[in-house]
Amino acid sequence: MKSKKINIIIAVSGRICSGKSTVSNLISNQFGIPVASFGEYLKYYFKKNKLEMDRNKMQDVGSKLMISNPEMFLSNVINYFISHHKSLIIEGVRHRILIDLIKQQCEEFLLIYLDADLRSRFERYSKRNKVIDSKLTYEKFLELDNHVVEKEIESLKLISNKVFNTTVPYKEDLLRLVDQKIPK
Repeated sequence: MKSKKINIIIAVSGRICSGKSTVSNLISNQFGIPVASFGEYLKYYFKKNKLEMDRNKMQDVGSKLMISNPEMFLSNVINYFISHHKSLIIEGVRHRILIDLIKQQCEEFLLIYLDADLRSRFERYSKRNKVIDSKLTYEKFLELDNHVVEKEIESLKLISNKVFNTTVPYKEDLLRLVDQKIPK
């Protein structure tokens, strides 16, 4: 993989609408670390290749890129987002194989898993306004949440450094954890 060595990579994982973007942006704003998002990279990929975009298609294409060459996919994401920084937040890690590949790219690694009950996540989904999301019924949301790409996420909970329930106050503990891990 041809990306540069990074001091620390903070990977943020969790199911749809668990708070990955919120947490990634919170850490980014607090510590000045850029956010790399698989979803944002896929949006770029879709535009570059003039593909029609929705969440299901992005899940399918992301899955195909992972299956065909996970190292290349990760390298493309990292290189798309990193500039002159020595730290990086990667939002939306969904595959266990990526954890080992990410660890090869950095001196320090932190995996944060975000948890929230299904009803809370659907409520958040109903309120947000992302281009890739069409307004869905609860049943359709369940279908997306059970897409093969989303299934592997639960296994990341077991290997994470810390699990945060995003339906209760967590920000202070989160920022303290990140502050302790960032190389000084």
